[in-house]
Amino acid sequence: MFKLKDLPLYKQAVRVYLITSFLSFLFSPLFTKLYIFVINPYIPTSSLFMPIPPILESIIGGTLEGIYFFLPLLTFWLIKKYQWRIWFIGISLPLLIDIVSGSRKDIYLAFGLTVAGWLLAQMILLFRRTGK
Repeated sequence: MFKLKDLPLYKQAVRVYLITSFLSFLFSPLFTKLYIFVINPYIPTSSLFMPIPPILESIIGGTLEGIYFFLPLLTFWLIKKYQWRIWFIGISLPLLIDIVSGSRKDIYLAFGLTVAGWLLAQMILLFRRTGK
């Protein structure tokens, strides 16, 4: 059976990034609803202030929030070596986008989702170790 840890480290990282991107895009409506519930952003009625359509903005925002959750979950669960480096490289671009375009609440939500993903990965690893 194919195992991720049998691959070289850079291939593991690329696969985790691709899976994270796919899952983040797939679950972006859920994370968009979470973002609107927690942050309660101002949504203008006209598109004068928005250079992109609101639906595209919600997909992009939900995908960013999904990356904050799924990247630590998959990185710390599936990769055994250099987890922190791979996570930091993968999270730096979405975090930079969020810092430039967001507010302090956005950073708090990103931090909370990252901690939740990391804790879920640690729980999975703990149950895996105790089940052997």
